[in-house]
Amino acid sequence: MSGPKLVQARVLTDRDIGIQYRALIEEHASVSGEKVDPAAYMAEHLRGSPLGPTLFVFDNFETVRSPIDLFQWIDTNIRHPNKIIITTRFRDFKADYPVEISGMEIEEANSLLIQTANSFGVSEILSAKDREEIIDESDRHPYVIKMILGHIADTRNFIKPSLLIARKEEILEALFERTYAQLSPMAVRMFLMLSAWRSLVPQLAAEAVLLRHVNETGDPAGAVDQLVRMSLIERVVAADGADFLEVPLAAALFARKKLTVSPVRPLIEADVKFLQDIGATASTGLKEGIGPRIESFFRKIARGISDRLVSLEEYRPVLEFFARGYAPAWLLLAKLENEFSSNGRREQSANYVRRYLESPPPLNKAKEAWHELYHMYRADGDVIAACGAFLNAAEFVDPPLDEVSAMANWLNTAPELRNDMDPTERLALFGPVAKLMEKRIAEASATDLSRLSWLYLHSGDTTRALHVAELGLERESSNVHCQRLVIKLTNGS
Repeated sequence: MSGPKLVQARVLTDRDIGIQYRALIEEHASVSGEKVDPAAYMAEHLRGSPLGPTLFVFDNFETVRSPIDLFQWIDTNIRHPNKIIITTRFRDFKADYPVEISGMEIEEANSLLIQTANSFGVSEILSAKDREEIIDESDRHPYVIKMILGHIADTRNFIKPSLLIARKEEILEALFERTYAQLSPMAVRMFLMLSAWRSLVPQLAAEAVLLRHVNETGDPAGAVDQLVRMSLIERVVAADGADFLEVPLAAALFARKKLTVSPVRPLIEADVKFLQDIGATASTGLKEGIGPRIESFFRKIARGISDRLVSLEEYRPVLEFFARGYAPAWLLLAKLENEFSSNGRREQSANYVRRYLESPPPLNKAKEAWHELYHMYRADGDVIAACGAFLNAAEFVDPPLDEVSAMANWLNTAPELRNDMDPTERLALFGPVAKLMEKRIAEASATDLSRLSWLYLHSGDTTRALHVAELGLERESSNVHCQRLVIKLTNGS
C-alpha cells in the first residue's frame, strides 16, 4: 500500500536457479535425497524433466550475474519437448523465436486507460486531450498509466502527467535503479547527457561529444548499444538512414535526479552545450535526416573561427569524426581548411575531398568533387594531379571543348613533363586528354587542333600529329601554331 520498494535479486547463477527449481518441484515429483549439485540437477531436468514436457520460464533475465553465459548454459542443455521462455530487457542474445515488446500499442494503452479510469471513477474528469497526453507522456507504460490515474483519483483533478511522474520518485527508482547500476561509466555519461538535453540527437553527434576530449577513453557506440539494450534510450531511424537517439520522459526524469549529484555534472553540462550547437530535432525533423544538423554545426564552427572564439585545430578531431560517419562533411571540412587553416594547407583540403570520394558519393556529387580537386591542384601548379582529377570528372560528363583545350595546353607547356617523362609515360597522361579532344574535333578551332597535335607529338605519334595540324590549316590557313607544327613535322626538326 505504501508503493513500490527496491528489492535485491536472489537468483543470480545457474546454481541459484537449480536450488529454486528443486524447491518448486519437490512437492510434485519424487526427489532423491542424494546430494546432487543444483546446477547439474537443473541441467538434467532441462534435458528431460520427470514431470513430462515442461515449460521453463525465466523472468527478468537481465538481473542474473552473467546473462549471456547463463543463456548459453540453458541453450546447451534444453531438449525437446521441453521449452524455454525468457523475459528480459537485455538484448545481447537472440533466442529461436524472439518477440520484441516496445510498449503497448496506442489502442491497447487507450483501452487500459479507459478501463482503469472507469474502475477509479475518474472517467468524467478526463477529456480526450487529457487521455492523449497521459498516453503520450507515459510512453504507453501500463504501470505509469495506472500510477497517473491513481493520483488523479486521489486529487479528483487532472494534473500534467510529467509533473505527476516527477513527484513519484519512488516509482522511478523502482523502474530504473537496478538497470542504472549495471551501466558502464561511458553509458552513464551518455545517458545523463541525452536526458539533460531532451531532444532527438543524432547518434553520430552523441558519440562525437564524448570523443572530443583528448583524454577521453571508452567506446561511445558500445555505450549507446548498452542503453538501447537496457531500454533507457530509444533509437529512431531517420529518412536518410541515420540513427537518432531519444530518452523516454520517465527515464529522463530519473536521470535528472542522478545528474544533480553526479561528480561529472560540469562536464555533462558542457557536453549539452555542444549538442545545443548541433541543434534540437523534433520527431517531425526526422524526414530531413542528419544532413541539416551537421551543416548547421559546421556553420556555427565557421562563425566561431571567424570571430576568433575557437580554432580549427581545437575542433578538427570532432569534425573528422563527423565526416567518418557522414561523408558529405568531408567537403565541409575541406572548405573550412581552405578558409581558416593557419598554414593555408591546400593539400589537407585536397585530402579531405579525396576522403569524400572514397565513400563513394552519388555520381553527380562525385563529378563536383573531382572538379573541386582539379581546381585545387591547378592552384598549386600540380599538372599531373590536376590532369588526373580532370579526367576522373570527365568520366561522368564530357567537359566542354574549351576546358579540354586548356588542359591540353597546360600539359604541352609544362616543362617537367617534356624534360622528365619518357614518351611512354606521356602517352599514359596525354592520351586520354587527346581522346576527349577527338570527340569534339568537328567543332575545334585551328588553335584547339594545334594543341591536340602537340599532345600526339609529345606522346610519340608524329603521323597523327601532322594530320591534325594539317586539318587545322584547312580551317584557318593563317594559324601560326599549325603552320609551325607542319613545318616542324615535315622537316623533322
